[in-house]
Amino acid sequence: SPARDSKSFRVMPGIEFKPRALISGSAYVGYRKFTPKADGALPGFSGLVARLGLSYTLLGSTTFGVTYSRDLTYSYEVLQPFFINNAVGASIRRPLGRRFDVLVSADRFEYAYENLQIQPEATEDPLTVVPESLPVGQRVDTTWNYAGSVGYRIGNGRVGFGVAYWTRDSRQRAFRSFDNLRFGTTVTYGF
Repeated sequence: SPARDSKSFRVMPGIEFKPRALISGSAYVGYRKFTPKADGALPGFSGLVARLGLSYTLLGSTTFGVTYSRDLTYSYEVLQPFFINNAVGASIRRPLGRRFDVLVSADRFEYAYENLQIQPEATEDPLTVVPESLPVGQRVDTTWNYAGSVGYRIGNGRVGFGVAYWTRDSRQRAFRSFDNLRFGTTVTYGF
């Protein structure tokens, strides 16, 4: 989609903590400038971006984690081509013996969509049919994820089986809202 062509730069200084430190993980905070190439097609963006993932281990066993991210992300929506993604989360991991552990987490994702500034050209492709008018007002979708899993630790890795409950609410589009339960496995490995 040529209307989405843009120039963008991001500066994100940050710090990283060693895995064995009291606080481990990384934190990056910076600035991003997004400038569309087509005049008037897309709104520009400039502002704070961040990526943070920190954890603290209490008495060598229970680990508390927090995450935060904020950045611009492209959307598949024709009239709302990108959104600002704000995500925050928290987790607790507790060992159950030498190899097993339990992990619970909650995450909140907020997607603030930006509207296309001009009406796209008509098309005969049924997959890209465009409504007669542009969306009115700000669209903000919110997704929550509550999860729990039991894991087996292997060295720096973890194999887990868990369940997650997802719910999404959209202020403008009711058909984008959903809630469901998911079961699955995860495999993680740290370097």
